Amino acid sequence: MAITIFFYFKEMRCLRNKIHSNLFLTFILANTCWIITAIMQSIHFSSKSVEFSWCVSLIFLRYFHLATFFWMFVEGLYLFLQVIATFSVEDSRMKFRHYFLIGWGLPLVVVCLWAVFTQNKVLERRRIFYQTLNSTQ
Repeated sequence: MAITIFFYFKEMRCLRNKIHSNLFLTFILANTCWIITAIMQSIHFSSKSVEFSWCVSLIFLRYFHLATFFWMFVEGLYLFLQVIATFSVEDSRMKFRHYFLIGWGLPLVVVCLWAVFTQNKVLERRRIFYQTLNSTQ
């Protein structure tokens, strides 16, 4: 609801509200991905397409969850620059594109590195889990 208010009223389109909107968007996307991932985990198919889809949904879940924390950091950085650094920094050149890169770009780098280094480990743990689950039934 807050996002629609921010987008509907042109008077409210300022840098602070753009940062708030991106934070709200990360909450919405992270929770949506969490629901999709939970649904996909409840499906006990072992086909490659379901396994690949599950991995992709897990990567998106990690990305949006991490992006939420980075946008919280951006909120704090913005407040710091507005309140504390106003008197010490001559000309703050932080624009929305800088905040955007911090909020969406840095989590992308971190999650891509995480996905590359843990892809085999996650798939192997899931296979072992379902083998154990199927052998106990």
